[in-house]
Amino acid sequence: MDLPLDDVRAVIASAKARETGGFLALVRSRHPDVSDAGLQDLADRTLALIEEVPLLMERAVAGARGRDLESVVEPVVAHAARYFTAPIDAIPEMTQGLAGLIDDAYFVLRVLSLLEAGPGTVLGIDLSGRIAFLRDLLGPRLAEQLDRTTGQALEAVTESVSQVWNALARQA
Repeated sequence: MDLPLDDVRAVIASAKARETGGFLALVRSRHPDVSDAGLQDLADRTLALIEEVPLLMERAVAGARGRDLESVVEPVVAHAARYFTAPIDAIPEMTQGLAGLIDDAYFVLRVLSLLEAGPGTVLGIDLSGRIAFLRDLLGPRLAEQLDRTTGQALEAVTESVSQVWNALARQA
């Protein structure tokens, strides 16, 4: 399966090029009492998490191939990549720049964490800290909406996922 990870990288580069201050404004709105240096640190950390997304997706696919789980993981990662590259979503990056990628990064990390919770890990990384950090920036209402969207996304591939997980469980 050809995963659109170059498209994910292109979306990130495009959002960075169009950034006009909305990113820092969003971080400031979630942390109004933080110093300017602290604000920059939070923004840098957020950008690093966003830029890490395609790397984590690649790592998940590589880990799946090493465990014969690609028939499960690749369709799920491809779906997450399509969400990330969709122009219209919870916070559209076309109008919000980098701030619009926070929901995309959160969605992808939630999907990867659900894959990681299966019987065979594909990343070997605890994503909970990254997810909690982005959840804080999104706020509880939007994060809960994205959690529901994550569940719905996985339902789209549940049948093949269940079949493979069940086969693996029988082998163990």
